[in-house]
Amino acid sequence: MAACKSADLRLPVSETLSWYQSSESVQRGFCSRCGGDLFWKAAPGVETYVTVGTLGRPAGLRLSEHIYVGSKSDFYDLTDCFRNTSGSIRQSAALESVSHQDP
Repeated sequence: MAACKSADLRLPVSETLSWYQSSESVQRGFCSRCGGDLFWKAAPGVETYVTVGTLGRPAGLRLSEHIYVGSKSDFYDLTDCFRNTSGSIRQSAALESVSHQDP
C-alpha cells in the first residue's frame, strides 16, 4: 500500500469505483465490475491508501520497510536492508532506509 492525501487522489476513470463502509472507522474502495480491492481510508481521515499493484508502470515508488513481519509465513525470507516491524500502516509510509533488524 502507498498513502496519499485524499484531496490529491486523481482517478482518470471512476465509473466502477464503489466505496464500502467495512467498519465504523474504515471505508474500502473497490471495482464494482471485478471486485478488485483498490483503496482504504480511515473515516475521518485525510489519507487514502492505494493498492500499489493497481498502479500503472512506472509507479515511481520504492519500498521503505516491511510491516507485520511477526505474522508472516515461514516461507518468506526477508533478506533485504529494510527495517522489519510489527507496527502500523503509518510506519510503512516512512521514507527512510535503515539497517535490517530481526523482528
